[in-house]
Amino acid sequence: EEKQDIDRQVRELKAAGAQKIWLEYEHGDAATKEQQALMFETAKPGDTIITLEVPRLARSVKQRYAETIVACLHAARIDRAKQMLRYTDLTLGQIAAACGFKEQAYFTRRFKAAEGQTATAYRRAWRSRRP
Repeated sequence: EEKQDIDRQVRELKAAGAQKIWLEYEHGDAATKEQQALMFETAKPGDTIITLEVPRLARSVKQRYAETIVACLHAARIDRAKQMLRYTDLTLGQIAAACGFKEQAYFTRRFKAAEGQTATAYRRAWRSRRP
């Protein structure tokens, strides 16, 4: 990308309400990697990461977490679902939707693959341990 295009994109992101913008240039020197690590550590569920080069972001995530972006996303969604199963009375369909799963059946399969039990069993086991 030309510097002029990057500056324009930064202005557009700020105008759209972006509060923090991290830039990674071609070679990913030590300072850039440190800045990127900070981005990954401060990113919260619901934050948006926009990249001009998906392969570069994918490679950086894989190097940092030893997992693919999709695996990290699924893990974050399952972690959020576990919190909701523990502390809310929402239905599985509501939890699935709130965690970004389009279908409850897919959520159920992903949850069981990640946790070794269904979401319903997880909720029951958690609640039976609470006083």
